[in-house]
Amino acid sequence: MKPILIFLILFSTNSCSQNNQIIKIEYKATTRGAFKFVSVSKNECRSDFLNKKSAYKTPKKDWDVILNLLDQININEIENLDRPSEISSTDRAMAASILITFKNKTIESSFFDDGNPPKELKKIVAKLLSLVSE
Repeated sequence: MKPILIFLILFSTNSCSQNNQIIKIEYKATTRGAFKFVSVSKNECRSDFLNKKSAYKTPKKDWDVILNLLDQININEIENLDRPSEISSTDRAMAASILITFKNKTIESSFFDDGNPPKELKKIVAKLLSLVSE
């Protein structure tokens, strides 16, 4: 019983410390002639949609939701996720990715089609895009 309790304590501590180390999360999507960018940190949310830029203070509740969503995925595996479609390879969709910046490292997801992320990233992509308007 004690080993299980120790494991749970270490696991929950690791998860919390990982979230405390996240500096920002970015969503980037590009193709010839088009560009989407969303960057969210604890203090600021910035976006650039076809050169229409905006910036504002990130609401604490939104940052908490983002951290909670990131807690639900294995961040270290996002660079290996399979893309559900590949139409961006023919410029019919923008090629998109998620970039997570920690205090000591950066992890980028594999590329996927804008509007069709891997199932593991659907909620976080939807949240990031909901914070800004096109």
